[in-house]
Amino acid sequence: MTMIQDNMFILRCCGSLFFSFFLSVVLVYQITPILRNLQKTGQPIRTLGPESHFSKAGTPTMGGTIIIFSIFLSTIIFANLGNPYIWISLFVLLSFSILGFLDDYKKIAKNNHIGISPRAKLLFQLLVSIVAIAL
Repeated sequence: MTMIQDNMFILRCCGSLFFSFFLSVVLVYQITPILRNLQKTGQPIRTLGPESHFSKAGTPTMGGTIIIFSIFLSTIIFANLGNPYIWISLFVLLSFSILGFLDDYKKIAKNNHIGISPRAKLLFQLLVSIVAIAL
């Protein structure tokens, strides 16, 4: 890599970082009220858990979608899309994000703290990881 290529790489990394951060901050203030309206009860909390978790009761779930969207968009805008590792990373990011989304959705739909079983989550993550390694 030449000095110019190094500088462009650093500029793209910094641009991606700041863009993703500021997009997340803006979207949090826009989307959190929508999530509160859609989820009347919010996050179901396990009764046998630590007392510190009871303060999370009513917190809207699926806020991670904001972060994932910001990372994805930032990567598409600033990354070198000719690099296959970028696409593999995005595949893993989106696959694991879909798993988290489905887990939260199941918790909200059933209005309890039990989402996707830990075994099913681990199996899904293992399969995604094997596919990513194979690519």
